[in-house]
Amino acid sequence: MKPKLILCLALVLSGGWFLTGCAHDRFTITNDASRIYKRHSFVADVTCTSADPTFYNNLRDQFHLGAPLKRVLWTVAFRIDRVIKGDLLTNSFRLDEAQNKATPFSMMGFDEREFYFQTNVAYRVGFDCIKNGKVRDLEILKKNK
Repeated sequence: MKPKLILCLALVLSGGWFLTGCAHDRFTITNDASRIYKRHSFVADVTCTSADPTFYNNLRDQFHLGAPLKRVLWTVAFRIDRVIKGDLLTNSFRLDEAQNKATPFSMMGFDEREFYFQTNVAYRVGFDCIKNGKVRDLEILKKNK
């Protein structure tokens, strides 16, 4: 009887994972410049050299009440223009299929926290690690309009 219970729990858990979608790398956005300096080992001014959004939705979105909005995954390459904090041994890094933590549904401008990368635009960023050219835990200082 226990093996059936374990099998049932495994199916429920894997089904829940399927409904929520696959986990992706994530980045965050802040308006607080001091937060970037305090939280991260590296702070730099970077320029976006390429930005490629991939729009998708998952099974859970199909059953969402109201109009289901597509989710956005970003594949972005950056050139490091100036290092402000830390010692970096590279002059570029990238995000691969990363999702914004603050906006799981970001497409049509419904959310004020919505963020789109633009090529040839400079950003101030903070992060803790670049591994194989790929950045982890990227935090971006959103420019005030």
